Order: sequence, then structure tokens, then C-alpha cells
Amino acid sequence: MLEKEVIDRFFRHVNKRGDNECWEWRAVCNEHGSGIFNPYGSGSVASYKFYYELLNGKINVNEVVLHTCGNPSCVNPKHLYKMDKFWAKVNKKGEDECWEWNTTSVGNSGYGYFKFKGINTSSHRVAYELTYGKIPYGRFVLHKCDNKLCCNPKHLFLGDNFSNMADKVRRGRCNIPNQKGESNSNAKLTAKDVRLIRQLYKEGMSRKELSIKFKTASIYNITSGKSWKGV
Repeated sequence: MLEKEVIDRFFRHVNKRGDNECWEWRAVCNEHGSGIFNPYGSGSVASYKFYYELLNGKINVNEVVLHTCGNPSCVNPKHLYKMDKFWAKVNKKGEDECWEWNTTSVGNSGYGYFKFKGINTSSHRVAYELTYGKIPYGRFVLHKCDNKLCCNPKHLFLGDNFSNMADKVRRGRCNIPNQKGESNSNAKLTAKDVRLIRQLYKEGMSRKELSIKFKTASIYNITSGKSWKGV
């Protein structure tokens, strides 16, 4: 049990309001707006996570505490819930819709990636393994929907190298060397997208914001002119 002094010190920084309202942290926050609390003088923790674990016990390393209210400074336990770290990064929609990877962690291939068992792994492979179990050696996880960012397990199926290559050919994604721009079958953007990205960057939108908006990790090369030179 935590010492009463620590708990009292925590609540001195909380604007505690109605049971269903946000209880906002009134002390130091990080760049994301989450409160920072240091219970014992060494080792800081997010204030909302501290209070969630105080009431519910420690979360495991594969879990994260999220807000139903969308307010990162809120510590009201009614607004807090835990979720697997991976699924917290997936935009879950209807049962049969695409569930897209919803972070800037997207490789040049167009697939999302996630650090899984210590290794950067394609997000759709992680989704498959978390749902159906370990993927047999040498097998590929393919998409029925042809949406590289989709992590809906219902849209995923296993195939071998032959079926993977056949699927690429059937969908027109078998790349021919030296093709550039929209002619490259791996291209995720159009020339129109590239012109818009450069215009928005000139108008002050950050590269991080552009990466999220256009779901690509190639923003630096586009805005610096290192790629799409002919546009």
C-alpha cells in the first residue's frame, strides 16, 4: 500500500470534479499533454498510469493505459482503461471493414511495423499471430482486401512464397526495375499527392503531421526533393 503522504501529494496536483468529468492534472506535463508524477523522488511516471495502477494493479509490458475522454491530462479512473499495446495502434471499425494501422510507423513498402518479441515486424503479421497463433516457418501473411495497412484478422490468410508472388502479379504489384513515380507498382502516392505534400509543407505543416495525413514514411525525401524529382 502506498504511503498516505504520496497519495496526498498526488491529489494536490489534481483538479477533481464531478464523478463523470475529467480530473485534470495541474502540474508538469510532457509534450503530449500527459501529467508527470514522481512518487518517490526517482523515476517519473505518467500521472494517469500511476493512478490506474494504484487502483487496479500493475499492467504488464504488453499493455497500455488509454483515455475514453481523449484528454491526456485526465486521471479520472472512470475515463481510463487498458488495452494491448498493439491493438491500441489499430483503427478498429466494423467486423468486416479494414482495420488500418494508425501510426507513422510505416515502412517504404507501405506496410505498418511494430516491435514484436524484440523484432520490427509487419503489423499485419503481428495481428495474425496474436489472433491465430504462431505463423509456420516460411509462410507469408497475405491480404484478401489488398490494403497493406489493414490488420483485421478476417482479411488475412496464410500462403507460401509462390502464392505470395502470384498474388503480387494478380494485383499488379510485381515491380519492374527502374520504374519511377506512379509507374512504380510499389508507389503509395500520386503526383497530385506529392504536389500537395510540398505545398502544405511550404505553408507550415510539419513532416510528422504530413506522415500521419498521407500515411507514408517518405515525407522527408519528398519535401527535400530527394524523391519524386520529376514532379
